Amino acid sequence: MINEALITALLKAQQEISHVVQDAKNPFFKSKYATLKNVIDTVRQPLNENGIYFQQKAHLIEGMVGVETVFYGHGGELSTGIVPVNPCLLYTSPSPRDRQKSRMPSSA
Repeated sequence: MINEALITALLKAQQEISHVVQDAKNPFFKSKYATLKNVIDTVRQPLNENGIYFQQKAHLIEGMVGVETVFYGHGGELSTGIVPVNPCLLYTSPSPRDRQKSRMPSSA
């Protein structure tokens, strides 16, 4: 069942949330991106001020990692569902001892 009070609070929070600044650079793809910290810092205050707490849960699904974001507040909860994430995309650089086995491009 949809919690109208939670949906209304989410809408109000969304109206207060500004665009997330791309605060990091990916030298491999020569692109900019917003770090998870920056995304959370941007959305936390507007959500909390509207009575909404959010939590990200990790799930193991058929050998892959899944992430689910759940919003709680106003007597209800709303989930994004579980979004699968390819585990090989979860690291940004190998340790020097793993360089031979890594599929990441070498910086040397």
